[in-house]
Amino acid sequence: MQKKGLKNKRKLKKLLKTLGIFLGSFLIFISGFFYFSNFDNKTYFISPLADVLSAKSSDNTQGINELELLLEKEKIDYKEVTIKDEAFIIELKDGSIIILSSVKRLRDQIASLQFMLTRLKMEGKLFTSLDLRFDKPVIKEK
Repeated sequence: MQKKGLKNKRKLKKLLKTLGIFLGSFLIFISGFFYFSNFDNKTYFISPLADVLSAKSSDNTQGINELELLLEKEKIDYKEVTIKDEAFIIELKDGSIIILSSVKRLRDQIASLQFMLTRLKMEGKLFTSLDLRFDKPVIKEK
């Protein structure tokens, strides 16, 4: 009688072990399937970086017009504004060149530019070019 009970326990353990291995491998397979096959091709995270396509203006003249309005509002004297390779190039009346990113917000860049121009003017420093496309501005002095 005890032998029959031991056989049943062994069979039950063997069955549970086989069932556990089967379920575990099935879950791994299903999770791998969902991980590697993106059904709706959507990304499920929000990128902290600006999307280049949404940040660009659809029309270059619209971006240039907005920039010119901001420059006039901040009383920055400029000669010409052009766009080249996702960058606005502003030529000031004194011959200096300022490069702004067309991907970043123009208002923020103009605010930084105004601050830097007043700071450089107070310190009496002249520059040939000022590049604000990067985290830290690049200044080439005369």
